[in-house]
Amino acid sequence: MNKLREILLNTCTQLNEHNVEYMIIGGTAVAFHGFSRPSMGMGGAIIDKYDIDIWYNPVITNYYNLLKAIKTTGKDVDSLFDEVADPKKSFLKFDYGEYNVDYNPTILGFDSFYPVYKRVKIVGIENIEIPIISYEDLIHSKESLNRNTKNDLDRKDIEELKKKNKGNRDSD
Repeated sequence: MNKLREILLNTCTQLNEHNVEYMIIGGTAVAFHGFSRPSMGMGGAIIDKYDIDIWYNPVITNYYNLLKAIKTTGKDVDSLFDEVADPKKSFLKFDYGEYNVDYNPTILGFDSFYPVYKRVKIVGIENIEIPIISYEDLIHSKESLNRNTKNDLDRKDIEELKKKNKGNRDSD
């Protein structure tokens, strides 16, 4: 998991330096809340790449801050600066070889970013603040997914998280 840690720290450093409002969601958030598992592809098969899912605040200034941060990671996003942007529809996925980063403007189960952002769990690693979706919001998000191909995976995440966190939930 040291490689994932390095990848996560590098990604979050760039996002923080560019004042991006974001939070870690998905499997990486599941691991932070106590249940670690390999990344899964769309068909539910284990993939040999790390996958970091990020929910960003889909307002125009934050979107452009996000693009600036992504550019510092070596990705060519110049054309995205030139487009008429609709951040609420801008799902971005970048392949970095041994890992992928998905930037999501929305996630199922929530109508708006800010109420969830107010409840993030800030984890400090090597002086880098990493905002993680709260336990309760992660469970709600997983329950809202209802994905056909990965349904069992989401149910297992929920079951394992509830076992690990019984009586030890985030406070508001």
